[in-house]
Amino acid sequence: MNGASLRHRFGLARRSWLVFFACLLASLAPSCGDPEPIVVESPEIAVLVTVEGLTPEITSLFMTTTLAGKPAQQGHEFTGRLDQLAVYLPRETSGLLNLRLVGRSSERCLVASGEAQVSVVPAPPTRYDVKITLAAAAAGAPKACALTVLVKGKGSVESTPPGISCVGTGPTTSQCSYDFAVGSQISLSATADAKSIGVLWGGDCSGTAACSFTHNKPTNITADFAPRICSPNNWCWYAPLPQGSTLRGMWGSSAKDVWAVGDFGTILHYDGATWAPSVPAGSLTQNDFYAVWGTSASDAWAVGSAGTLAHYDGKTWTLSGQSGVTTTQTLRGVWGDSASSYWAVGNSGVILRFNASGWSIANGSGVVAGTLFGIWGASPTSLWAVGSSGVILAGNGTTWVRDPFMGANFNTLLAVRGTQRDSVVAVGTGGSLYRYDGTAWRVDPKGGAIGSTSPSALTILPSGATWVVGFGSAGRFDGTNWQAVPYTLPYSLTAVWGTSDTDLWAVGGSGVMVRYDGQALTPGPLTEAPVNTTWESAWASGPSDIWTVGSGGFFRRFDGTKWTTSAQSGVITTSFLQRVYGFSPTSIFAVGTGGAMLRYDGTAWSPITGSGTVVTNNLYGLYGSSATNMWVVGDTGTLAFFNGSTLTKDVSSGMLTTATVYAAWGPAGSSFPYAVTSAGQVLRYVFSWSLQVTPPVQPLYGLWGSAATNAWAVGGLGALLKFNGSAWAADAQSGVLTTATLYDVWGANASNVWAVGSNGTIARYNGTAWTLEQSGTRNYLGGIWGTATDSVWAVGSSGTILRYQP
Repeated sequence: MNGASLRHRFGLARRSWLVFFACLLASLAPSCGDPEPIVVESPEIAVLVTVEGLTPEITSLFMTTTLAGKPAQQGHEFTGRLDQLAVYLPRETSGLLNLRLVGRSSERCLVASGEAQVSVVPAPPTRYDVKITLAAAAAGAPKACALTVLVKGKGSVESTPPGISCVGTGPTTSQCSYDFAVGSQISLSATADAKSIGVLWGGDCSGTAACSFTHNKPTNITADFAPRICSPNNWCWYAPLPQGSTLRGMWGSSAKDVWAVGDFGTILHYDGATWAPSVPAGSLTQNDFYAVWGTSASDAWAVGSAGTLAHYDGKTWTLSGQSGVTTTQTLRGVWGDSASSYWAVGNSGVILRFNASGWSIANGSGVVAGTLFGIWGASPTSLWAVGSSGVILAGNGTTWVRDPFMGANFNTLLAVRGTQRDSVVAVGTGGSLYRYDGTAWRVDPKGGAIGSTSPSALTILPSGATWVVGFGSAGRFDGTNWQAVPYTLPYSLTAVWGTSDTDLWAVGGSGVMVRYDGQALTPGPLTEAPVNTTWESAWASGPSDIWTVGSGGFFRRFDGTKWTTSAQSGVITTSFLQRVYGFSPTSIFAVGTGGAMLRYDGTAWSPITGSGTVVTNNLYGLYGSSATNMWVVGDTGTLAFFNGSTLTKDVSSGMLTTATVYAAWGPAGSSFPYAVTSAGQVLRYVFSWSLQVTPPVQPLYGLWGSAATNAWAVGGLGALLKFNGSAWAADAQSGVLTTATLYDVWGANASNVWAVGSNGTIARYNGTAWTLEQSGTRNYLGGIWGTATDSVWAVGSSGTILRYQP
């Protein structure tokens, strides 16, 4: 067996500069007692370690190493045969290699230890022989036992006192171990990678808070770092978390294998600890997924708009060749009982069937003209589908017929589930809740307890408990009574799935993900509910001081680690804040509807004198060369000046134009700004405001430049207007690159400029041409700002905050 196959057999990842191996008979050599010859596929240096002093009490060995005084990031534990071990190093390795072995008992406490050194030079030679003799722990020495930390995802864990230094680099689990004296007070600190949300502790620690404990026994702790969800162009979600596209379907094979699918091709996976993207949003398809169902951990289908069909084989999601071909109707429900037997339903009464030959239009497809939203079967010959106008279809595997039961008021039925042929539940609008008892469908006599929930999805747990979720509420039926389950977020829940009452998730609008904690449905670990506001603008003084403002008078600030909603949100003002701009962390301004103008002094926001009285029109933009030399602009040609204490309307306000002035900008330090309007006009201030001569273009909403001779204005139908220092002209790609409305523009320099707009549109200019980037969302994006080319922020509807992280 060669070195490469040994690595595969032991499942070990290459460390930064070494790899460990246990010696197995017929692995390194014909006999571990006679180690010649060594067969190594890659040209590595092999260090063979012979271990002496082993006793029956020693059941495992833990090796740590240093090379030229530099410690390895993690060691390795050996079990099985322990008298010969091997370390492989890259061929170019040079320096003093120190190897330390700790012998542990079956309870994983320290029994003996030993170490040795060898001076390594670049190959050749390619083999060194080392002997380590283990010595029993000194009599009377404090008992020491192993603390083992397993790290999954991108992040690191350090211990106090030192001993654990463990780095996770991805989905493969990293393991670190150290023997601490019994009775030690230990704290573990976690540092998440920039593309990780945070850590979830498991084992002898739990939750997301700090992990501290008294080490009284061998201890195992897991640290799961949840990955940040990013688009193929590296736009990463920072709010909501883990992402903000609406989720519409859920299914799982176990509590540690759950899928959630939704808009813009979103597919998320839950492994029992954290949610992670299975594919970058929009990379498999940009169509919306509405439902997912599977028959095992290696077989699942997701269906969606435009006849989208995607399959999971246990490793990878793949778009079916029949996707959008078998039908172009939106598919809203899917169910199957084996890998070769699935059904899907959707708009215009379409019904698809999947078998060994693939997907095809089923007999009975189109028997109703309305939309079918849900499907479930007790068996391949006992199927139910439900839809608009209260329709219920029964299928026997060959034909579909309409059930005579129509329910009350012909409410739309959105979901159907059951446990067996004579126990089926359907739910829908208006609090519709119906049961089938094997003979006929009837209104659930106990459903009135949750009749106001407008249920849109349901699941039946293995215990038989039925859960329904909908807009603003949820309910649970325990077999006897319905009970309302508190859910207070203003987002509709569109799917629910679980294995028990203590392991149940529900998902819905704007990416909301909640979990039942025994009392209510609340955001789960390392998830954050959407903020019920639309962010319109962002501004930063630096990477650890970023502000965004939006509807309802909301403010949010990023401190370099996390976003926090200001306690003053909706209190200091309820105006829709349209723009934020500043000069330092203690001098920031915001303007909004009703003439609102506020200032942040580093501690709190407060209204500017005259705010809402001197100017009552809606304000949309502001720019200044300093905090005492600022212009604010808004409705009906509003132009007002702020001198640091007083807000004054300019004499040109409402005279040059009655169009809305949306944005203002000037070269760095300049007292002579430009402004753009809803009529596609450009205004200029040089001691007085004047109307610039401009070509006829769409409404202009955003304005930014790198210098007095290089500026951009963006607007409706993808308008891109460029200024060269003397004239404004439509760029060749204006209205060609995209027809989406562009609302804001910002750049790090003349060759790195971004514009954002409707339907999640992000365009980037590289100094020569504009290109479209995948944002990973269709949410409206109203503002963009950054601190560097690798740290740009885009904000928008449903609390959306994205960061560009290449």
